[in-house]
Amino acid sequence: MSNKKVRAGHRVFLTKVIEEAEERLQDEYAAIGKAELLKWKASLEEQLEKILPLDAQILAELGADKKVTEEEVGEEIERSGRLKADAMQALASIEE
Repeated sequence: MSNKKVRAGHRVFLTKVIEEAEERLQDEYAAIGKAELLKWKASLEEQLEKILPLDAQILAELGADKKVTEEEVGEEIERSGRLKADAMQALASIEE
């Protein structure tokens, strides 16, 4: 299985965790327990640990492929950076 396919699966899960955490954290009437916060934090950190090395490997593969344009590399970096930033924002919200 390719690194891109594996990463895609992790990205889907990470995105769902981010959305769930942010939705619940923004609901002022939600009763959020410490266990739920710890679950979200652990899931986010675990997925980041899996995705970040895959991002680096995929970027290296793209950079070595002469058929890949600078725009494609830039788009890859942007998508990866955006998801990492979203995850870091969710982690910061959980810490609050």
